[in-house]
Amino acid sequence: GINAEYGGQEWKVIDNTGLIEAEEENDSPFDSQILTGFCHWVHERLQKKYIVLDIQGIDKTLIDPTLTSTDGSYSLGSGNMGDKAIKTFFSKHKCSEYCVYNEEEAMSLGSGSSQE
Repeated sequence: GINAEYGGQEWKVIDNTGLIEAEEENDSPFDSQILTGFCHWVHERLQKKYIVLDIQGIDKTLIDPTLTSTDGSYSLGSGNMGDKAIKTFFSKHKCSEYCVYNEEEAMSLGSGSSQE
């Protein structure tokens, strides 16, 4: 696998189906809220047509993310699972300050609520 190619500690926070790994189970060297917040932020900034999923890495290096489109027609990376993956992500995602992309949203951000 990838570990043999790169060496180091493998970790995964979000798979390409949008499933978010539990914080205590993902072995990421990064705060999961930052990574899931980044995914949410990208989705908002790209007019809710795309999202970055398959967030994984080796040690402190992010490898092999997927840009997924809502209709499944565009993918940067392998494994575009379309709208179903985006819905899966938002069914488990809990917003944090890292999801904010403008002041207005910052003012209305509810603690621990999804903002699909």
